[in-house]
Amino acid sequence: MEYPDAIYHYTHVEKLFLILGDFQLKMNALKNVNDPREWMEYEPVVDKRAKSAYKALRFIQSRNINTNTIVCFSGDSKKVKGYDLPTMWAHYGDNFKGVSLQINPFAFIEENNKRLLNKYLFFDKVHYEKPIANITVEGEMPLEKLRQIMFFSKRPDWESEQEWRLLSIHGRQISNIRKSLEAIILGLDFNYSFLPSIRKLIEGEEILIKQLKLDNKSQSFYVETI
Repeated sequence: MEYPDAIYHYTHVEKLFLILGDFQLKMNALKNVNDPREWMEYEPVVDKRAKSAYKALRFIQSRNINTNTIVCFSGDSKKVKGYDLPTMWAHYGDNFKGVSLQINPFAFIEENNKRLLNKYLFFDKVHYEKPIANITVEGEMPLEKLRQIMFFSKRPDWESEQEWRLLSIHGRQISNIRKSLEAIILGLDFNYSFLPSIRKLIEGEEILIKQLKLDNKSQSFYVETI
């Protein structure tokens, strides 16, 4: 799989202090996602002649919106950086008063038990497509496709989020970012009175602090290290 250069987790300053206490992100139940389509129950139809029918059925049965947990990010795309998303700043970055955590996806996978990926943990991008109500498993439908439909699909309305997510089907509560957090990007309207406390919390760590800027000519965002 091809990963983006960086992924970004948007949050409020108050939550940032909790995150930096242990360098961990809280994972939330799937039922708390913002796309109601993801709450619905699927009606699976599994053809007994399907070569992976048993595995597919077991995987479908593992879906529980109350116990499956995720943590979400926005990833760089070929056209837009994951920090250059105004709606994400508005909805999750406290209307530009919060921060965006820049994370290296390769290091993030490594420090969150790489050997458990493909068994209990799954890290993948979200696909934006027309929702379906039923899952029909027949022939040689790969489990990767089934996982995409069940856990990594949202309506096209949400495509601007450029979402990536870490999924736990066993209810994991936290994900680690101490080794993968590369930078803290301050929003346009960040209150600089919080900056000394943030610097103290990351003292001794190789983490940059950057400021989000707006280019008036192109109306695009960029960042500068401070």
